[in-house]
Amino acid sequence: MSVERENALDLANLWVELPEAEAPGNVYGQMMNAIRQLVPDSVTMASAAIVDGVPSIVAFDDDSLFIVRLETTEAGTEAGAEVIATRQPLRPGEVTVELRESMTDRGGHVRDWTFALGQQTAPTIRAYVARGDGWADGPSDSERFARELARKVGWRAPFERERP
Repeated sequence: MSVERENALDLANLWVELPEAEAPGNVYGQMMNAIRQLVPDSVTMASAAIVDGVPSIVAFDDDSLFIVRLETTEAGTEAGAEVIATRQPLRPGEVTVELRESMTDRGGHVRDWTFALGQQTAPTIRAYVARGDGWADGPSDSERFARELARKVGWRAPFERERP
């Protein structure tokens, strides 16, 4: 089974609101349909995030990481996009987490979380910890997602407070 329509709509709305996202109407609908068809209802957490520089939907369940993204077939046209969905197994103890922190030229605090999943490609999730230039401060949904994924594979960042 796949995620319900309301959850897919919420995720598609988060996706189109990413600072790097440029989504004409037909691509937005295509992403929503891809989420409904390709993200299983077994996921325990999902969000929109920039993954390897591409606006994407990320989700995980008990044993897998799912990434859904669109690759524009012809830039700037109404031709649509190609859906690319990836499922990578999560094996706590076998996942390496790398964290890089930086500041943007507008005063935003950015974290790049890289999850090396064995010999597979290591996706990097860009997360905004605090945004400058009129954006609300506080962790973004992608930051919360990356933290939960890191916890799931057995790593807690030193800057995190203990949760009750």
